[in-house]
Amino acid sequence: MEPESQAMKPCDVGSITTSLLGAWCYPDGGDDARLSYMWFGDHGQAFEAIYNAHRPALPLFAFLLFEVESPTEFRIRTRIGSEGLVISFRWEGDELWFANRGKTFHCRRVADDEVPEWFPQLAEKWKMRE
Repeated sequence: MEPESQAMKPCDVGSITTSLLGAWCYPDGGDDARLSYMWFGDHGQAFEAIYNAHRPALPLFAFLLFEVESPTEFRIRTRIGSEGLVISFRWEGDELWFANRGKTFHCRRVADDEVPEWFPQLAEKWKMRE
């Protein structure tokens, strides 16, 4: 029998999910003009919008579903039942780092006054779909 300090501990999905809730921002594609905003909701819904300063009136967006699978991975889906994409993540203090398809992204939590005015409107549409 393993000593208690080395025993495998179950993944606390609820706590991990709670720590992801809210709006996050990260540079998208290595271009300072492109920022991705990601919002995680408390019922497994997620919303991503990519803002391009060169085309500010045309943010790209996606309504998504997310599910924490382990202390270091969550899955993003475009619809219920799809295989989706597994995203690896880690915490460094209050900052979130995630990786997929060979790229690593540094995310920071977004303060209310930093959120573009169009972002909550689009995210609210997703919340209403619940």
